[in-house]
Amino acid sequence: MFHVEHTGSAGAPVRTAYKAILTFGSRVSNRRKRVRTAAPARTKLDGDLVPSGCQPPPVLYSEAHPGLLSRSPLFTEVRRNPLTEDPRRSSSRIVALANQKGGVGKTTTAVNLGAALARGGLEVLIVDMDPQGNASSGLGIVERDNIPTVYDVLVRGLPAFRAVRPLDGYATLSVIPANRDLVGAEVELVGVRDRETLLRETLAPLAGNYDYVLVDCPPSLGLLTLNTLAAADSVIVPIQCEYYALEGLSQLLNTIRLVQRSLNPGLSIEGVLLTMYDRRLSLSRQVATEAKKYFGPRVFETVIPRNVSIAEAPGFGRSVADYSPTSSGALRYAALAREIRANAAAAGHDKSMAGVEQR
Repeated sequence: MFHVEHTGSAGAPVRTAYKAILTFGSRVSNRRKRVRTAAPARTKLDGDLVPSGCQPPPVLYSEAHPGLLSRSPLFTEVRRNPLTEDPRRSSSRIVALANQKGGVGKTTTAVNLGAALARGGLEVLIVDMDPQGNASSGLGIVERDNIPTVYDVLVRGLPAFRAVRPLDGYATLSVIPANRDLVGAEVELVGVRDRETLLRETLAPLAGNYDYVLVDCPPSLGLLTLNTLAAADSVIVPIQCEYYALEGLSQLLNTIRLVQRSLNPGLSIEGVLLTMYDRRLSLSRQVATEAKKYFGPRVFETVIPRNVSIAEAPGFGRSVADYSPTSSGALRYAALAREIRANAAAAGHDKSMAGVEQR
């Protein structure tokens, strides 16, 4: 999928560079252990005082030596292979699922919306940016599998395509998983230049391979969420239809405005999604009314109900569409996928849905 251009000449300079690669590879393998056991020493680099080991030059992956990271000038450029890209798909639509409150349905929506879009024939990638790794486990990937994760992509410089995992039962749905290692990423990246745009840079080579990239954010407004917002085209904000649902949203909206101003001017709100809705409860109806009053047309018409199948499906490592295709939860997420595609077609993002009415 990718190839690397060699700009060095054969002979002694090449052998010297490869020795440097092997030396750097051994240092990278021990970096996480050092960070966990002791505070990193401070060192002067490029005029800035940063933690040692947190400010390497741009790190590229060597196709010639898989498993090793290279800072050698021999590997100066990584390019996409146009033969593996769909010429009709100029770029992916990157959608973040964000809300600093936990338990509002971010992960559930990432998994089930991704599955619904994939069932509609789209190429979909789910990126798990939550150290809890619930989106990964909800899709049947367990931590003991010992596979590359988004931590390796962000911290160790692994190309994103090497961390992509296809999912059984889906021809067009993949995931970049996460695990508890991601907890330390914010500390390890503290001294890295342009750390807020690392995810954007790592996902750029995949732009022609997927129609939608859904990124599940952690329940915070830290560096991982900031990276996601800097990379995203739009944000879906799930809101639980319960008390305190709207509290704290002003902080999220303020963060989105700051990202628009300084990192990602094209970022927009895809929509506000009401989750865990129970029409029998006056509280759910009241929260829905307040959300529509505050956000207006940005609230999705599709509402996700409180549903037993949605709650049970992750325990089997499956989406609700696989676990119980006829349940109200599966049908609602299918409706949400159609609504998002219809909105994208109206905005010119999804040509395949142009002229298709929302059902």
